[in-house]
Amino acid sequence: MDETIRTVSHPQRPVYWLIYGLMGWTAAITVVVSFTSQDSSVQGSVLAVVGLALVAVLLVGVIKVLVVHTRASVEEGLTLSVGPFVSRTLPWEAIQSIEKAPTGGAMDVGWKWLGPGRIGYLAGAENVLVKTNADFRRQVLQGEVTVEGRQKLAEWYFVSVPESELTAQRLNRMRESSDSPPTA
Repeated sequence: MDETIRTVSHPQRPVYWLIYGLMGWTAAITVVVSFTSQDSSVQGSVLAVVGLALVAVLLVGVIKVLVVHTRASVEEGLTLSVGPFVSRTLPWEAIQSIEKAPTGGAMDVGWKWLGPGRIGYLAGAENVLVKTNADFRRQVLQGEVTVEGRQKLAEWYFVSVPESELTAQRLNRMRESSDSPPTA
C-alpha cells in the first residue's frame, strides 16, 4: 500500500488586508500631503501612487509564493516546504510524535525561527506540531546518520496544514505503519 498524503496551506486573508490597508493609507496620506503643499504637482502625486501600487503588487506576489506544502509517504517520510525556497525531509524514524498544535496567528507566513529548537513552516492559523526524536537528532549532529539539507534538526516543527486534527491523525497512522515490519 503506497499511500501519499499531500497538503497545501495558503496565506490567509488578514495578511492581504494588512498590505492593502497600509498601502491605501500611505497612498491617501501621500496624495493629501502633495496637494496641500505649495509646490505640488499632479505628476508627483500620480508617480507616488503608482510607486505604492507597484510595491503592493510586489508584496502580494511574495506572499502568494509563501505556500506551505507537506508531502508524506511511507518510503520517504515527511517533507515540509515553503514555496520553492525552503524544504526539509524528515525520515519517519526522526519523528517522535505528530499532534494538533494550538491555533496560531493568521499573520504568520513563511519559514520562521520560533526560538531555540523550534522552526515554523507557516501559512495560517491551523498547524500540526512535529516533535523529533532526541536520539535521532544526536545521531545527525554526530554524523552517524545523514539527512537531506543542513545536518541539524529542530526539536519541534510547526507546520500549517488544513484540518490539522485530521491531518495529524493520518500522519501518525502513516508513521506507525512505517515502523511496522512488512508482511509477506
